Order: sequence, then structure tokens, then C-alpha cells
Amino acid sequence: MAMFVAICSLELGLYEVQTLKEKRSIVRRVIRRTQDRFRVAMNEVGALDDLSRAEIGVALVGNDQSLLNSVLDRLLQFVEKLYLADIISAEFTIEAY
Repeated sequence: MAMFVAICSLELGLYEVQTLKEKRSIVRRVIRRTQDRFRVAMNEVGALDDLSRAEIGVALVGNDQSLLNSVLDRLLQFVEKLYLADIISAEFTIEAY
């Protein structure tokens, strides 16, 4: 039986953010709301001191590659519909183990 691991790198554009405190607040809301909805592992992984963007890593594990692909697609749509930040880029890969 195969196990699949999906890894996604999201780059979010943040606009009119003046302080790191504001940025962290937005990033925390995006992560918390997305995790509540999709039960995935998420964390800010890059651009930690950049006020104009955030990099978030997402990971999930499952036994069906097409299901993981579907979950990632719905996750990206969900983050867009939060209207907290714009998705600048999203790259993901699904690997079998």
C-alpha cells in the first residue's frame, strides 16, 4: 500500500502592512482558519522579516494521490477567499513512499 505526501509552498502578498505585529496577525489567521478547515500541517517558513510577503509551508499525508491533489486545490481556493492576502505563487508536489 502506497503512502503519499503532499508538500505545498505558498507565497502570499501582504499589502499596507506597517509592522511585523500586523503581518504575524494576518499570517496566524490564514494558518489557523485553514488548519481548522482542512486539518493540514502549516507554518510560516520564509520571508519572516519582509512586511510585503509571507511564505507558508503546507504538508499532508494520505493514501490517495488524487484526493491530496483535490484537497490542495480546495485549500488554495479557501485561502484566496479569506481575502486576508493575495496568493502570489503556489507550488506543490506529491510524492509516493
